[in-house]
Amino acid sequence: MVGPVNSVGLSRYIGAYRTSLVSSLTSPAASAYTPFVPSVTPGSTLLANRNRYLSTVQTARDQFVDLAKQAKDLAGSENVFDRRSVDAGGSAAVAGTAAKHAAFAAYNVGVSQVAKAQENTGSAFTATALSGDAGFAAGTNKFTITGNGVSRSVAVDVSAGDTAKTVLQKMADAINNAAAGVTAQVVNTTSGGVAKSQLKLTGQKTGTDNAFTITDTVGSLVSASDADNQTTTAQNAQYTVNGAAFTSQSNEVKLDAGKVNLTLKATTVGDVAVKVGYDNGAITDEINGFVKSFNSTSNVLQKNASLLSSTLSRGMDRYVSDSRNELKDMGITVTSGNQLKVDADKLKSALADNPNRVEETMAGYSGFAYKVGQFAQGVSSTSPSSLAAPAVRYGGGSMNSLTRQQLGMYMQNANLGLFMPQMFGTGSFYDSYI
Repeated sequence: MVGPVNSVGLSRYIGAYRTSLVSSLTSPAASAYTPFVPSVTPGSTLLANRNRYLSTVQTARDQFVDLAKQAKDLAGSENVFDRRSVDAGGSAAVAGTAAKHAAFAAYNVGVSQVAKAQENTGSAFTATALSGDAGFAAGTNKFTITGNGVSRSVAVDVSAGDTAKTVLQKMADAINNAAAGVTAQVVNTTSGGVAKSQLKLTGQKTGTDNAFTITDTVGSLVSASDADNQTTTAQNAQYTVNGAAFTSQSNEVKLDAGKVNLTLKATTVGDVAVKVGYDNGAITDEINGFVKSFNSTSNVLQKNASLLSSTLSRGMDRYVSDSRNELKDMGITVTSGNQLKVDADKLKSALADNPNRVEETMAGYSGFAYKVGQFAQGVSSTSPSSLAAPAVRYGGGSMNSLTRQQLGMYMQNANLGLFMPQMFGTGSFYDSYI
């Protein structure tokens, strides 16, 4: 809300006029008048100006809210400079991720063996062959799956009219429902125009601890299907980190107290240099987002300079002036209209060569994004009316302000003597419209 009408500078005239008129009226005379109820005619200049004022102030405030958010992501207490990335130099053998605040580090990683899960592959049968012709006996067949010290008994009912594909699918479904740490599927192929089906079993985890066996207990479904035919042997990963040898049941390697996770994908010839550092891609995205928001905010301030407080643009100008040289060193230049422009190649080089300096320039306590963010947060936390230029709020200057237009409307349409005590007495004449 803007200030009361007595700030317009007309209070002395209004007070004297109000006092003389009201005191001269008797109570019966006063009761003959109906107080004027203010209204704004749709399409009027007053309404258009009021809406323009409200829209401009709200747009400016929204821009500062967005700018504060962008600055927080870039320079807040938890910001993009806390993120880490893992660079394996383009190696296809090692990949990785790192949590926030992981230590900057370099690791030499060598992989002599990756961990594998056991796989069994059965024989391929003509999919449409009847179960008896495929060697699957009708009736209830049972077998046991044992893995990691746990055994599961599985039962499968085979009908004489089942096809080989149907029997294999029943086996796969029963194994998957047994929760034995083994995943089963029927692989369907076509060879020479003939549809074939075969059963494939895969351990759900890698490593020798997760090897499994499958044996018949009633009937001969396992032996008939060759489901016990081991085609891949379970094995552990074998690798080195900075010369120290390790063995793991999985291909997931934890470093830096679990903050760095490496995935071993293939064996290596020699060591792979792995670096944990700033997430330069994320930093670049955040800087571009911040610059975009800063430029949009500057545009709003310049296009609406007559309606918005000059302290807003002066604040933005001051922070740009204070950091102009540091910004230029990292690839951000200031163009006409207080617009920022990012040189992508120069920024990339700055992040590669001296990321600490980029962080200090943007996110340090005297950093550009930090200071702009503090300013934007302060602006977005104030009342919208405080963003307006004094001439708009108080009717000063040479402009035909909203206040002057409202006063003219009231003088033409109201009984001023009775209306003023009610409205000006509380100082809400101008406020009633904003």
